[in-house]
Amino acid sequence: MPHLQVDSLKLYYRKDSSVVRAVDGVELDVERGETLGVVGESGCGKSSLAAAIFRSFPQNVALFEGSVKLGDVDITRIGEEEFRKDYRWRRIAMVPQSSMNSLDPIYTVGKQMVETIQEHSDMNEREAKELSEEMLREVELPVEVFNRYPFQLSGGQKQRVMIALALVLNPELLIADEPTTALDVVVQSKILRLLLRLSSERRMTSIYITHDMGVVSVVASKVAVMYAGRIVEVAPASELFANPLHPYTQKLISCIPRLGGKREGELRYIPGTPPSLTEGNFESCLFAPRCERVMSECSRIRPKLVKAGDEHYVACLLYG
Repeated sequence: MPHLQVDSLKLYYRKDSSVVRAVDGVELDVERGETLGVVGESGCGKSSLAAAIFRSFPQNVALFEGSVKLGDVDITRIGEEEFRKDYRWRRIAMVPQSSMNSLDPIYTVGKQMVETIQEHSDMNEREAKELSEEMLREVELPVEVFNRYPFQLSGGQKQRVMIALALVLNPELLIADEPTTALDVVVQSKILRLLLRLSSERRMTSIYITHDMGVVSVVASKVAVMYAGRIVEVAPASELFANPLHPYTQKLISCIPRLGGKREGELRYIPGTPPSLTEGNFESCLFAPRCERVMSECSRIRPKLVKAGDEHYVACLLYG
């Protein structure tokens, strides 16, 4: 049984008189200890997928349905208080997008870490302080950071604090939503290496969300490509980059700049724009208006994920 199993997951938002289909029937399996990279353009629903799994919603939710199983427990079926006490931060943790801005500027790092630990465990203040300091060392920060305020830290240090907060209760599932956004490339590399080391040492199941195909090729053992709220291709990372099947995946990979070697014409891009998630024909292939291989059936049939190889799945009518 997969460690994390997502089935027919939907998360819609209300927007004025419309409904935004941010996550629209997603299906995913992630094995224990595996790192899944979820990749796609901005606005494709990646962060909403993370929010749906973590059950961290804005107030304008119109629909939340489907199944998210962690082990043999469907966490969409348990009450909010039980989820907050027994799952959020204890078994499932998340490094949110723009997490450097998530620290409270008027409290020290240590106070925020201790309060988080005590809110989700039975530790006393002394035990929580000792664990916090141990976790700061684990993410390669000096223990003095415990008594500092967020404004006294660099961007990379604040990101490490957020990783420490996410991992301090030793969760079995970590969701990292664009954890290197707004960091320079040197700090990005250090953060990525840190996440990979900690995931491996703790044998955590990880979901790494990014729009950067180059980054996901480094961190992920398996990749899910997301477009307009749907998963359009899933495969082991090596297979996906060697043999991308969906026209959208092919376009994403062709857009990756390459250093060295012979340059083949101008830098490539994907023509057109992502579709509206509030209106249109949702019983169709939503990539069809941008696809060079579009067929007449694409406008009236919604493609389902089908097996196209060993552990390789694609949602495209070109593959049945």
